[in-house]
Amino acid sequence: MYHVTAHTQRGVTRDQNEDACSIGRVVIFGDKPDVISLNLDDGDLPILITIADGIGGHRGGEIASRTTVEALSQLTKNSIDKSRITNAILDVHRKLQDLEIEGQTYNAMGTTIVGALLDLD
Repeated sequence: MYHVTAHTQRGVTRDQNEDACSIGRVVIFGDKPDVISLNLDDGDLPILITIADGIGGHRGGEIASRTTVEALSQLTKNSIDKSRITNAILDVHRKLQDLEIEGQTYNAMGTTIVGALLDLD
């Protein structure tokens, strides 16, 4: 049995929460602090866990982090491998660039991303 918890919270000097995180297909993001807490067993593995934080000072950081985490959460345990994760990150990068072009409001939006793949192998 594995217990995994993720938490989002607005930064001390920020007006809004730009965090987004996922455990598998469960995603949280938004203005209020939020928590995911799941018990997993070997049958749930492999599972991808991600945390993204919009780059402070750039408009649209909350959109960039949420879009990135939502895209990666779509990878299922049957489709998680290094190349598919890399391709999903590249795809979401292109999607964010397209959003920037469509609406100049979000010019130069970005996010950091950290992930962990929980697996038995």
